[in-house]
Amino acid sequence: GEGPLVDISCARDGSLTKAVLSDPKSHGERVSQGSAVAVTITVASAEQDAMSSTRLLHGPKTHEWVLGSGARCDLIEMTVASMHVGECCRVLCRDPELYADAGLSVVPMAGTQVEYALRVVRTDSLQKQSFCECGLSVLAAAVEHAQGERREAAARLREGRDRIALLKFRSIVDELEAAISAEDHGSSECREESGAGAADLPSSSPCGLACTARKMRREVEAELAGCFLRLGRWDEVCRSCEFVLAEDPKSATALMRRGQALLRLGRVSEALHDFEAVLEVQPGSSVAARNAKYCRKALARSAVRQLDNASFRAQRCGHTVMHKWS
Repeated sequence: GEGPLVDISCARDGSLTKAVLSDPKSHGERVSQGSAVAVTITVASAEQDAMSSTRLLHGPKTHEWVLGSGARCDLIEMTVASMHVGECCRVLCRDPELYADAGLSVVPMAGTQVEYALRVVRTDSLQKQSFCECGLSVLAAAVEHAQGERREAAARLREGRDRIALLKFRSIVDELEAAISAEDHGSSECREESGAGAADLPSSSPCGLACTARKMRREVEAELAGCFLRLGRWDEVCRSCEFVLAEDPKSATALMRRGQALLRLGRVSEALHDFEAVLEVQPGSSVAARNAKYCRKALARSAVRQLDNASFRAQRCGHTVMHKWS
């Protein structure tokens, strides 16, 4: 039978859900970003009044591509990223930006709900395997793989595929965290050296590699904040930036992005503090200067309004008292 709905949307807001059709006990390994995948895809119109002969839009047909490469539409990329080998699922969607796929001849249809049926046939993490075959440690392989995935994520951003970039950055964060925690040298001794003296450590040494991985982890979190910013998810921007600033309080990128998110949230005084902090690190930042100027004006207008309101309330209070005793 059909399993419960699983939220696979980037915002975890229920805007895109899948129903698992297969027995979880039969599922194999989890599909990972950057892996070669083979997926059987069937697409149909979910409109009940459509003729059965016109409902089928594509397939069933098995397609192969590298997950996260942008070869398939956002719906497929996001769904497959949540799947395991052998898993079958069904996804319903009305958003053409998510479901339209020129390679499958699935075009935008106004007001039409589309149903995708997907089955992961196989996956192959060729890049990770090649790193391990070269004798790299788990952490070294994770760093090498993360570097390639960052380039791919940046390419998706340039293409305007923000959701796919977000998935890739999240995947990089998870992979680096797992590798760092699994590495014997991810100890307090290495963490102590990850500060000012980290640049002096040989990058090939265990501690040097751990410092490189942690530095990359912070950089990717800042890039994740950039994705959240583009998607209008202000609270998550703040959370990602706070992670970066906890380890690097002078990160101009994290300060700038948190300031922009705080401004959107109406927390103008806090935003001004961040923009001023950016200017301390990068005095020539015209964006920070412009945003700081806007914040000061907004705070000044707010102070004037508060003063006017207080004066108005005082006047009304005075009138009330005079009227009472007249």
